[in-house]
Amino acid sequence: RQVFRMVREDGLKYKEVAEILQISPRTVETQLFRAIKKIRQELERTYASSSTNSNHNQGQMLQALLLLVLFQ
Repeated sequence: RQVFRMVREDGLKYKEVAEILQISPRTVETQLFRAIKKIRQELERTYASSSTNSNHNQGQMLQALLLLVLFQ
């Protein structure tokens, strides 16, 4: 979560995050990939379990939000 926020929300580069957290840039990349994968899985789970129109719309809104966060 921390790596995701530092890269996606704060706009830091992998190397900057690595120096701050005292980890390798490759670890930053791996942790970011895992965070995105978890977000996708949760959105897919939420979307798949939508049984009503309201839940369906909520799932679509969550997917749109994810796209905005990932590709800002």
